[in-house]
Amino acid sequence: MTTNLAESINSVLKKSTNRGREAVAMLASGQVCTKVLNKVIEDARRKKNAHNILEFDRRDSQFLVQETINPRKVQPVVDFTVKLDERWRDCGKFQKLHKPCSHVVTSCKHAHREYRNYIYLMYMLESVSNIYKGFFGELHNETYWSPCHESMICPDPKKKRSTKGHPIFSRIHTKMDIQEPSQPKRYFVCCIPGYSKKNCPHCVDLSQQR
Repeated sequence: MTTNLAESINSVLKKSTNRGREAVAMLASGQVCTKVLNKVIEDARRKKNAHNILEFDRRDSQFLVQETINPRKVQPVVDFTVKLDERWRDCGKFQKLHKPCSHVVTSCKHAHREYRNYIYLMYMLESVSNIYKGFFGELHNETYWSPCHESMICPDPKKKRSTKGHPIFSRIHTKMDIQEPSQPKRYFVCCIPGYSKKNCPHCVDLSQQR
């Protein structure tokens, strides 16, 4: 258990280190947004050509967008209301995900606005790189540790991975492995509880015939 926990933590730390380096490399190449947002923006810009603006109010930045071609091909074609100043869309995705969809991109294009202004900071590479700028503090020697008064957790020696040979695996037991105490074991030849190969009458008869 302790080994698995250490390996899990090590895997998480490796991924976090790689993500920080990846964000710095993308910033150096001139990119601004993360890969996830770039994919969403690319999909939205491809779909915006299939949307039309039916009504718009420049004072309140409210738009009524209609889908001429349904990209989902499951739901019927409907109209969506977009409020840019309030960062609101009637489907709720714009408020929850903080990512401009195809309807928001269409509204921004009609109002001559930059859709990047409606992107949340957590999708910016600069914000991502700032998260991984912090370093872990050094681990002092055990003699400098403060005394611990909590209960000590020790690993099970039976589950400990052996240094030689193949690792020991424990099979997960299911309901099929549980035997009810009211049902005693039955010998497979006579199917009578309490008998075995030595005292089974069928086995005795066969041995006498031989």
